[in-house]
Amino acid sequence: MHICVLNPDMMASVHRGLQYVPGQRERDFFTIATTATRESLEIADGQGWSVHRGPPAADS
Repeated sequence: MHICVLNPDMMASVHRGLQYVPGQRERDFFTIATTATRESLEIADGQGWSVHRGPPAADS
């Protein structure tokens, strides 16, 4: 699963691998606790998501 956030103030991508087992549901796979503003994206630790941040926005 890949989520990409692009805006003038922040770039970030969030990744999480799905361990697919036929016939077994992946409980809470899409659950993600975040705190977000226009300038930041915070992902709570311990959820299995990896966060990769792009370069900070350049001042104009």
